[in-house]
Amino acid sequence: MQKHLNSRLTLIMLFLFVSNSNSQILQEFNLSPKLNEISGLEILGDNILAHADSNNSSTIFLLNVKGEIIKEKRFENLLNVDWEDITKDKDYFYISDTGNNHDTRKNLRILKFSIKGLKFQGEIKFSYPEQTSFEYNYKSQFDSEGLITLDNKLIIFTKNRLKKNTQVYELPNYPGNFSAKKIGQIETNAIITGADFHEDSKTLALTGTKNFKNYSLLTIENFSISPISFKQIKRHAILINPSQVEGVKIIKPGLYWVSSENEDKSSTAKLIKIKTH
Repeated sequence: MQKHLNSRLTLIMLFLFVSNSNSQILQEFNLSPKLNEISGLEILGDNILAHADSNNSSTIFLLNVKGEIIKEKRFENLLNVDWEDITKDKDYFYISDTGNNHDTRKNLRILKFSIKGLKFQGEIKFSYPEQTSFEYNYKSQFDSEGLITLDNKLIIFTKNRLKKNTQVYELPNYPGNFSAKKIGQIETNAIITGADFHEDSKTLALTGTKNFKNYSLLTIENFSISPISFKQIKRHAILINPSQVEGVKIIKPGLYWVSSENEDKSSTAKLIKIKTH
């Protein structure tokens, strides 16, 4: 019995072990006012796709690596309720219209677009089966700003203000109306504001904050969802202030793009390349 208990404790310690360091800012670019509320980043060839969140147009922007807008495509018939993240697989892009600051939304969805021609392909509508109340909730648990594709599935990371962790949900990657399947949670000790996954290295990157003032990049190596498993969370402080970091893209392990919205005390939204040690 004691041997079994010790094994369980060892597993728990591995699961919760966190290392802390600072990231290094390599480049920093000011963004157009059209992206003052930039919320999602994705790489397309040598360029970057980006979008803004609530109260902005339903527009996908193509940026160069200096953050300059090369092209923009607006979808007049699609409402941007609260676009929060963007991800892609081989043939499609997905934008999560999942911002739910106070747990009141009943129209959560992920929008699917073809990579070729950036054509709208349909809506993946969903709900959280654990959510039973839609009353205004200041410390929301069913907000989400993180989306990745993995194993031909869409993986959602919630923004849990109450518990400062993230619940992980799974959805199919084709249009329809679904009940999201909870597959686990990660004790991040942070409110998660963005996500990305690097398939070759099996690295998960999350951005998060405890107080909406200071932000960190959380990296998890050898991440798996079948079941959720990993050994260590590495926390890297993002040393920009003021900031509101909501976009992250892995260039390669150790090298990342992050984006920060235009806060009241900052001059512009920013695209930032950072390095971790």
